[in-house]
Amino acid sequence: SLQLGSYAPAVTAESSPAAIKGRLSTMLEADDFYAVFARTEFDYGPVFRSVQQMWFGEGELLAAISLPADLLSHESSYVLHPGIMDGALQAAGWLANFDFLQRAHPYIPASLGSLKIHSAPALQCYAWVKENSSQGTAEQKVYDISLLNEQGEVLVALSGYSLKAMHITEEPAQGYVRKVWQAASLPAAQLPAGQ
Repeated sequence: SLQLGSYAPAVTAESSPAAIKGRLSTMLEADDFYAVFARTEFDYGPVFRSVQQMWFGEGELLAAISLPADLLSHESSYVLHPGIMDGALQAAGWLANFDFLQRAHPYIPASLGSLKIHSAPALQCYAWVKENSSQGTAEQKVYDISLLNEQGEVLVALSGYSLKAMHITEEPAQGYVRKVWQAASLPAAQLPAGQ
């Protein structure tokens, strides 16, 4: 569900970003964060790199998100900038896939249960990603994501964001697209003069 119109009632997270950082065991900088995606052949260019730092532990992650400089000129026309939203979803994707090299399949985005906007996020905020193991399975990981300000106020709440296992086979399943190149020559009548 998506709540439109006025903002949803304000809420405060059960922890502030400082408290969350304090209990998470590992911190990564942006380059290390995006290196995990590169191993799964998702290569985010500079304009799509909104995650600046990340702290993570078992089933939980906190990502510092800010818009890349190239996107700052367009930020005022959005309530929820796509670059901020993308950073939050990237953080959940990272948590689902950071151990990709030990598994046979990546997890890819599948659905979102609900989105509530409590307040428009600033150009810098935090994405707090928590695994919802009661809804997840081996084939599907489910996360709840809160965009927080420095004080721990929930700006945006995403519930039930699911990523499904993508099993890679030699022959794509029905519905997948694959490239099939066939060599063909251009008929002489269509060649430019003198060719």
